[in-house]
Amino acid sequence: MKLFPRKPRPDPEALVQERWRTSFGWLQPRRLPEEQTPDYRSFVHQGSFRLEILKADCFAWVTGPYKYRDLELEATLDFDPANGHSAAGFVLRYINEENFYYFLVSDQGSFRFDVVFNKNPIHLIEWTPFPVLSTRPLELRLLARGDGFHFFADDQWIGEMSDATIPEGACGFAGQNYSQGPRAGFRLLEYAVESRPVEVEKAYYRWVHFLPAAPENRLQLARTFHGMGRYPDALVELKKSFRQGAGGAEERRLQADACLALKLNEEALQALEQSLALEPDHAEALQAKANTLFQCRRFLEARDFIDSILPRFPEQAALANLAGACEYSLGNWERAQERYRRAVELEPGSPLYLGNLARVLERLGRDGEALEAYLQAARLLFRAEAYDELSFVLSRGRALASTVTAPGAQELAALEAKVLFHQEKPDEAERLLCPLIQAGYADPSVAYLYGLILISRGTREEAETHLARATELEPSFPLYWFRLAENRKLLGRDPREALARAFALDPQDPWINNLKGQLSMEEGRPEEALEHFRRALERAPGEASLSANAAGALAALGRAAEAVQTATAGLAAAGEKAALYTARGNARVRLREFAAALEDYERALALEPDNPDYLANAAGCCLELDMVMRAEELLDRLLEAAPNAAAYNLVGNLAVVQQDHLRAELAYQEALSKDPGNPEVTLNLASLYLAQGGYAKARATLAPVLERFPEMARARDLERRIRESFEQELSCAGCDRRWWVPREVPPQSAFKVRGEPPGEAPAGRCAACGKLYCIACAGPHAREGQLYCPACGGRLRLGDDALKYLFLRHLPDAG
Repeated sequence: MKLFPRKPRPDPEALVQERWRTSFGWLQPRRLPEEQTPDYRSFVHQGSFRLEILKADCFAWVTGPYKYRDLELEATLDFDPANGHSAAGFVLRYINEENFYYFLVSDQGSFRFDVVFNKNPIHLIEWTPFPVLSTRPLELRLLARGDGFHFFADDQWIGEMSDATIPEGACGFAGQNYSQGPRAGFRLLEYAVESRPVEVEKAYYRWVHFLPAAPENRLQLARTFHGMGRYPDALVELKKSFRQGAGGAEERRLQADACLALKLNEEALQALEQSLALEPDHAEALQAKANTLFQCRRFLEARDFIDSILPRFPEQAALANLAGACEYSLGNWERAQERYRRAVELEPGSPLYLGNLARVLERLGRDGEALEAYLQAARLLFRAEAYDELSFVLSRGRALASTVTAPGAQELAALEAKVLFHQEKPDEAERLLCPLIQAGYADPSVAYLYGLILISRGTREEAETHLARATELEPSFPLYWFRLAENRKLLGRDPREALARAFALDPQDPWINNLKGQLSMEEGRPEEALEHFRRALERAPGEASLSANAAGALAALGRAAEAVQTATAGLAAAGEKAALYTARGNARVRLREFAAALEDYERALALEPDNPDYLANAAGCCLELDMVMRAEELLDRLLEAAPNAAAYNLVGNLAVVQQDHLRAELAYQEALSKDPGNPEVTLNLASLYLAQGGYAKARATLAPVLERFPEMARARDLERRIRESFEQELSCAGCDRRWWVPREVPPQSAFKVRGEPPGEAPAGRCAACGKLYCIACAGPHAREGQLYCPACGGRLRLGDDALKYLFLRHLPDAG
C-alpha cells in the first residue's frame, strides 16, 4: 500500500481540466521544459523559471505538455534589469509554431495581443501603454473563455478582445528581445493554470462582470483600436466608458470619427454635437460636423453651418471645397464654381479640388476652362500614380477635347499613353504615342516611353533615336542618359559618354553604378568595378543582380572567399535567385570547391532550367568531378538550347574524359567554326593534338594564340609541354640566345645562302671545341667570308640536320 499515491497524469492529447500551480521550488512541479538552443535557453534557478534569449531580434517560447480550451492563467514575471528593449508574456492555445496566440508586456510599460494563423501574424491589440505595466515584478491574469480574451495587471483591467481563430491548445512562457541588446533575460516567479469549467466561469463573472474596469483604461484601449482601424471595437470600449461617466470632448470626437468610418453618420453627428457642447470652439469638431452634415445629405443645413463658421477658417481649403460640394448638390452651379475656385486658390496642388472645379465648369458650359482644370488635375494625379482617379479625369478630358479646339488634346493623349504603359498595356500605349511622335510632340517622357516600347519589340536600333531625343529635350534627367547608355552598350556601341552624363547627374544611383561597374569589368579594372557595385548595393541592398556582380568582381580580384560571402549575403537579402547561386558557384570553382559549386549551379538550374549559361556551368563542374553521365545529360540539353561555341567546347572536354579523341577533335573544330580564334577552344584543340602525339598540329595550332596573347599562362604552359615532349634546346655560347628544334628532324638538303643572314640565326658549331654560336656573336670573327669560333678560332659549320633546319627557319623566305 502506497502512503502517497501519485495522481494519474492527464492524456496529452485530451483537453485537460485541472488546477495547477507552482512557484518553482525544489519539490514543486515544473511542467515548463528546460531547453538549450543557439537562440535561447530555459531553466529553473533560485525559485524561478528563467528564459534567456541569446541574440537580438528573436522571439522564443516554451510550452507545457497539456491542451486547454477555457482557462484562467495567473503569473508573476520580472525582467532582467540589463535588458535592452524587450518584452515577456505568454503563448495561449498553442497548436504549433504556425498557429497560436501570444500576449506580451514590454519593458516600456505597454502590452500587445496577437494571433499567428498559418504562420501569418494578425495584430489583435497593438502596443497599448498603461502605467501599471511598469510595476516590477508584475502580476498578470489572463482569461480565455470561448472567443473572449480578458487581460489584467495587478488586478486592474487592461484589455479585452474577441477572436475565434484558434479554439484550444497549450500555454507557455514567452519572451522577445528586440535590437537594442545582444541578449535578454526574463523570470517567471509564480505560474498557475485553472481550466476547470465551473472555476473558469466563476473567475470570468468575478473579473469581467462584478469588478468594473477603470473607464480611463477602456478609453486607452479605444484609442489603440481606433489607431488600428478597428472601429467597431473602439466604439464598444468608448460606449462602455461613457456609461461609467468618463469621456470628454476628445473622446466624443473619436466616437464620431469611428462612426463616420462605419457609415453611422447620424450617430457621428450626435457625438459631434456632444463634443461641441463641451468645447464649442473646437476647430476640428466644427469642421467634422460640417462634413458629417454633408454625409447625412443634409446639404442645406450643411451649407448654412459652413457659412456660419467659414469666417473663422478663411484659409481652410477643405472647408471651401465642402461648401462647393453643398452648392453643387443643391444645383447652384455658379456658387459652387466660386467655392471650388476658392479651394483651388488655397491649395493649388490638390487634384480633388481641380477635378471638382472642372466638373462644375462643365455644368456651366465653360468647356475650355473645364479642360484646363482637368489637365492640371491629370498632371498631379499622374505624378502621384493615382491611376484609378486619373482614368476618370482623362475620360472627361477626352470628351471635352473632342468638342473644344485646345492644345491640351496632345497632352491628354500623352498622359493616357503613360498610364497605359504603367498598366503594362504597351500596344495600347503605342497607338497613342505614334501620332505624337510623328507630330513632333516635344515631351521627353513620350520619346523615352516610345523608345522603351521599341526595345521591348526588339528594335533597339530604332529606339536609339528616341532615347537620344529624350536626352535632348531634358538633358538634366539622369534616367534618360542611363537608358541611352545601356541601349548603346547592348548594341555594341560606346556607351561611355552617355553613362558619364548620367553619373554626373546622379552619382549614387544604383543602376548607373552597376552599368559603370560592368564596363570597368569588361575593360579589366575589377577594383574600380567593385567600388561601383558596392555603391550600388548601398542604395539597393536587396537587388540580386548587384550582389552577383559584386561577387564576380571580388572573384576576379582573387578574393573568392569574400565573393562567396557576398553572394550568400545576397541570397539572404533577396531570396533564392539563380544569378546569385551562379555567382557563388563561380567563386567556389575558383576555390576548387567543385562539389559545393555544382550544388549552387544545380540550384540555379532548378530556378531557370533552360538557361544555357547555367547548363554550361553545371556541365563543366560535372566534368571536374568525373560525373560523366550527368555531364552528358546537361550537354544534350545545352546543345538543344544553345548550340554555340561554349557548348561544343564542353562537348569536346567530355569526349577527352571519355578518351574519344576523334569526337573531341570534331567538337573543338565545330566550336572554332562558330567562334574563330577563341583562345580557350584553340588551346583545348592543341592540347588534344599533343596528347595524340601530333607535334606539328599541336605547334601549328598553338602558334596564333602565342602571337595574340604572348603572356597567357596556359599558352606558355602548353608550349613548355610541347618542348619537353618533342623538342630539344640549343643555345649560343656567346650570349643568352636559345633555340628549340624538333628532336626528330628530317634530312636537310644542301643549300647556299646569298646575302647576310639575320643575327638571331645559328652561325654553326665549332668542329674543334664543339661550341655553338649565333650570327650576331660570330660575325665579328668572320674572315674571307667564313665564320670562326670566337673561343678557339675553329671553323663554324652547320654540320647536322638540326642546325640546318634551324638556320633555314630564320631566313626571310623560310616556309
